[in-house]
Amino acid sequence: MTYNGTTVSTTNGNTAAVSVTVPVLGSAVSDILINCSNLYSVSGTITGLDANASGMTLALNGSVLSTVSGGDTSFSFPVPDGLLASGDTYEVTVQTQPTPDTGGKWQNCAVSLGTGTISADVSNVVIACTTSTYTIGGTIVGLTGTGLTIQHVSTDNAPTISETLSIASGATTFTFPTPQQSGTTYTISISSAAVGQVCRVLNPTGTVLGGTKTTLTDSSGTDLNTSGTTVDPNVTNIIINCESGAMISGTVTGYNGNGLRLRKQYTTGGTSPTPTDESIWISTNGSFAFPNLGTASQNYTISIQNNPWGPSQTCKIQDGNEAANTTSITATVASTPVDITDIVVTCTTNTYANLIVNIVNYASPIGAGLVVINNSSGVTANVSVGDTTANLDSNVESGKTYDISVSTQPTDHNCIVFNGQGTVWGSGTTNVYINCEPKYNEVVTYHWSARGYYRLGEASGSFADSIATAANASLNASSDAKYVGLGLISGDTNASAYFTGTGYAEAATTTKYDFTTNLSLEAWIVPYSLTGTIIDKGTNYSLNLNSGKVQLCVGGTCYESSATLTLGKKYHIIGTYYVGTNGARIYINGVKDSSHTSSVTASASSSKLRIGANSSGTNNFTGIIDDVSIYRYNLGDQRATLNYRWGSRLTTEYDFAGVLTDSSTYGNTVTATNSPSTVTDENGLANGAYSFSGTNQYMSISSGISTPYTQSFLTNKLTLSAWVMPTSTTSGYIVHSGDASSGYGLRVASNRLEVFSGTNVALSTTTLPTGKWIHVAAVRASNSWTLYLNGKQEATSNASATVTKPSSSSKFTIGADSSFSTNFNGSISRVKVYHAALSAAEIRNLAISVPTGILAYYSFSSGTGTDTGFIGNTGTYTNLGSDRLGLTVSAATFDGSQSFSLTPIGFSNSQSSTRTLCAWVNWSTLPTSGQTQTIMQYTDTVGLSVTNTGGTYSLNVEGFSANLTTPATSSWYHICAASNGSSYTLYQDGTALTNTATVYNATGSITKLQIGQNITSANGFNGSIDDIRIYNRALIASEITALSGNK
Repeated sequence: MTYNGTTVSTTNGNTAAVSVTVPVLGSAVSDILINCSNLYSVSGTITGLDANASGMTLALNGSVLSTVSGGDTSFSFPVPDGLLASGDTYEVTVQTQPTPDTGGKWQNCAVSLGTGTISADVSNVVIACTTSTYTIGGTIVGLTGTGLTIQHVSTDNAPTISETLSIASGATTFTFPTPQQSGTTYTISISSAAVGQVCRVLNPTGTVLGGTKTTLTDSSGTDLNTSGTTVDPNVTNIIINCESGAMISGTVTGYNGNGLRLRKQYTTGGTSPTPTDESIWISTNGSFAFPNLGTASQNYTISIQNNPWGPSQTCKIQDGNEAANTTSITATVASTPVDITDIVVTCTTNTYANLIVNIVNYASPIGAGLVVINNSSGVTANVSVGDTTANLDSNVESGKTYDISVSTQPTDHNCIVFNGQGTVWGSGTTNVYINCEPKYNEVVTYHWSARGYYRLGEASGSFADSIATAANASLNASSDAKYVGLGLISGDTNASAYFTGTGYAEAATTTKYDFTTNLSLEAWIVPYSLTGTIIDKGTNYSLNLNSGKVQLCVGGTCYESSATLTLGKKYHIIGTYYVGTNGARIYINGVKDSSHTSSVTASASSSKLRIGANSSGTNNFTGIIDDVSIYRYNLGDQRATLNYRWGSRLTTEYDFAGVLTDSSTYGNTVTATNSPSTVTDENGLANGAYSFSGTNQYMSISSGISTPYTQSFLTNKLTLSAWVMPTSTTSGYIVHSGDASSGYGLRVASNRLEVFSGTNVALSTTTLPTGKWIHVAAVRASNSWTLYLNGKQEATSNASATVTKPSSSSKFTIGADSSFSTNFNGSISRVKVYHAALSAAEIRNLAISVPTGILAYYSFSSGTGTDTGFIGNTGTYTNLGSDRLGLTVSAATFDGSQSFSLTPIGFSNSQSSTRTLCAWVNWSTLPTSGQTQTIMQYTDTVGLSVTNTGGTYSLNVEGFSANLTTPATSSWYHICAASNGSSYTLYQDGTALTNTATVYNATGSITKLQIGQNITSANGFNGSIDDIRIYNRALIASEITALSGNK
């Protein structure tokens, strides 16, 4: 044994717990006596205990306790206190009954086989728990009649309880005979009325909660009520209230609107009631009753006080004595009142002769042929020149929805629908307008009916409202927005505005833009943050980004797009609104993204219109905003699509990514022949491009390009754009529209890029590289073609060169000509055809591979230090030489003492910001040992530089370094640094390097972007730099590989 409180073993195997305290006397202890006997436990089972019970305790011989939890099925007592010696008596009792937790039931638990004399372990004690039952009853007020019967129904337990109870005249209390378990729900109703009275049940439904009957006492135990009142757990709160008189009631049928109101007016007879005139609103079909009873011999008139609206309906009333087409009836209460229950109100929905649509500007000399359709019913109407309205459906019911569009356009015009979707309410005349405009108007005039239109291209001062009722939006502060050189409307020379995320533009007026029922908000954007306000009029309405979702808010209720936008990409967004099913709609790039049922009628707001922030001057937008329009109409699906088409000027757009659909909204899907295979594109996207073998592989549309513009228009102003990676430079068409004798195409010929239209029209001076992605484009304007390679102008055709328009049977092909014989050998991606002559700046922007999130891009293809990206971080530099592809005047050259600098827009100096810096470099002279050459820098530490340390060359950025594979002079290298906000990954020629230093250096303020030297104009670069890129995100490895793949 061990000493003092340990367990000791005895000779016969029994155990005993001992605890002996002995003072230390300095001599051996020999007088401890251990008395051993057999010890046994007591345990058992529990049945029926509710899982939501708590607080139950069991006692052994009145003192040893065992706590039981809800749902337990067994119990035991703790050791050693719960062990008994052989021959001891035992008694198990319930010391504390369980109480219910939330959702639980009151229960009572009883013990069986709980007593005896112990001689071995006892395990057969049973604790049986049953749910307590309670009576259901209450009080009766005012019962003087006979014949009252009430009913109780409970369906929680099988079998269902349904019992009735007859109540004697003059009774003041009642109790149903069958007690119900705790937790049971009940419903009490009147099954037979008392003669001459109307009885109503108050508190008719509920749940039997239960509990224990407890006398109310104070803290000293003194009875608080001298009569001994107790808290009764039985249900006693049901009240049956009886009044003498007749209930005047009936039923309503055919009602499916809002606002039906019935009226009861006392006329003569009996005792004049209070009130003499009462009304009730009806919410749905079914029974109704006036709240105040009619007394003996009173006469009443019952009438339709208000007919329903939304939809508009007409209701008639009748009883057993009246015809169905009346608007009022009379009712008389019998001398011994009996309920009047035979009143019937029948409602029918109003109809109108025609659904009427307004026509605007459809007059001579516009050609005939306009056909309008209600897509909800399929009914069409032919509109004659000069008509100002069109009549569609006949016998139109109020409440019917409509969806109006143009099914056939007239000759030489586009007719556009406004407020095309809605619901017929009070008349057949709608607020739908169809406006007809010439097809060939290239000036951005698609803002007919706009209440406000801001092009946001002014070089300074305020943003002008281009609508006649002008309300110019002036900048809140000069730093809030920067005017950039590239607008977001294709073919439009107007600039756009970059909002810095700190301010906004604000209109001068508060009332011009208040709308209540129909409105549309429109803008072109490039977001550099995924949350921010674009357009705001306080509580009236706003158009926002919320975590990348396009959000339209009207009257405090917001609706969001399904799609999530991507940082740094161009989008056209529209939010339209009217009250009704699918009344709130969001459009992204001409396609309806989502529809939401809307019921809010907006109210005017005292807030001024703001662009770039909300009415509180917060939630500021970061990015580019262009061409903001505000309409007092619901533009509808067709107009939203047309506005995108006019702004993008795209006729076809194939991003591929493994699919052949056209994302321009014209639906010019091509069909592949002989299975050209998918390959990685210029952005590093797997399956983002197609590879053509050069033999009988191509894509085509046999009927030519679908477009609302005539083919002759497509020979006037036109742009062809694509990314290509030739495998060989033998002749082959990249894209072609036409046939053997008409049309035009962009092809490889004699190792060069060529525009061909029956004869060679324009031929590039630079030989095309093979195995490398290159952007090609051809622009036609004023009967002249201009060719571009990687954004650099290569050749211009003779101004007199003409193009024969494609015939009606011509084909549109990718990878071959119309005869499928001159096939392209290589890969093709991002094929686009524009019905506009894009500017040189727009072509340079299209020539950016991996464009998403780019803050600045210097390709030097313009012959200066112009930023090709959207924001316009533009400087001036003219020391230019040939780039890595052999394009002349397309790379910046430096001798160690030269650089160019600018004040950048949108850059971040935060260490936690994500960013990527990339450039192509070619050294004329490498840095000597101990020397650093700077490629670019825009804070004390954020930039790219290369240092020679004893013959080892390291790439450096913001305290991070990695050793380069030793570079040579007169060779091009691609270097990148990508930060995820916590560390950098450094790259050389698309391969990630191993970092040798990984500690951030503190970043200073951004004063300028310096290229060719550091920001103190030292550590100059000696050689050529090209394709400088700065992103606001960390590019992934495949994107950086794609950028370096042109080496």
